[in-house]
Amino acid sequence: RLCILVACRAVSRPTAFGLARMVSIDVRASGEELMSTPQDEIREMLSRIKLFSELSEPELAQIASIAQRRRHEPHKVIVRQGDVNGDMYYVVKGLLKVTACDSHGREIVMNLLKSGDSFGEIAFLDGRARSATVTTIDPCELLEIRRGDFFRLLHRFPAINTNLLMA
Repeated sequence: RLCILVACRAVSRPTAFGLARMVSIDVRASGEELMSTPQDEIREMLSRIKLFSELSEPELAQIASIAQRRRHEPHKVIVRQGDVNGDMYYVVKGLLKVTACDSHGREIVMNLLKSGDSFGEIAFLDGRARSATVTTIDPCELLEIRRGDFFRLLHRFPAINTNLLMA
C-alpha cells in the first residue's frame, strides 16, 4: 500500500504545504492499482448504469460500498471470452475493445467502450461464461463490482432486488 499526499481544493486538513488529503493506492504486480474514490463520486457513476438507474440514493450507497475503482495499463485483458468471472465494470476513463473469436479462431472487434460505458451486466446477473473478451487500448480506470459481493449485499438488503427488476 502506498500513501500519497495530494494537494486539492476541497480537502479535509490543512498542512504546511497548503490544503491536502491523503490518498491511498494499492499497487498490484498485475499492472493494475486500486484507487481511492469518494463515495458520492462512486454513487454518481453507478446511477449512470442502466441496471442501477431506478435505485434510491441509499441503495446506490450500499452498492458504492462494495465497488472498487482500479487503474489498468494498456493491452490488459479485463475479461476473457468463455471465463465464468461474473464481475461488472463501468468505464471511468480510457478506451477498451470488445472482441470475440469466430468459428475459425479469428478475432472480431465487436465494439469500442469509452468513458461512461459499462460492460459485464449479463454475466453479472446470470453467472454464465463471458460472451466476449474486453481489453484496454490505453490506460484505463474502471469501477468494478464483484458479483459475489453484490449478491451478498442483496441478501442483506432485499429491497434492492425489487428496484433492480424495474430497471
